[in-house]
Amino acid sequence: MAEKNAANDGKLPAKITQVFRKSAQGVRFTPIQSGRQNELIRSAWQSLSSKGAVIAFLNTANDKIGGRPLTLALQSDDGLRLAQRLLLDAERGTLK
Repeated sequence: MAEKNAANDGKLPAKITQVFRKSAQGVRFTPIQSGRQNELIRSAWQSLSSKGAVIAFLNTANDKIGGRPLTLALQSDDGLRLAQRLLLDAERGTLK
């Protein structure tokens, strides 16, 4: 049995309905872009294995490849290959 509440004179609370909100007006990636994003993130985790290092790598502009690795990977297969090459160079210690 529900306890009496001074605010609602002992009546049960009104039926609570779930409010649905429109989805955020953010950017939606194509399936191809999502695939490239996933591939780059997987590669970065394998190479760097630290959350901070992965985030920094993905989001920091690099003059060698002409932009942020994640942005380039989203734009094209060539951008993905450039970002992955940058990871390989970092692993081998040949990153300049």
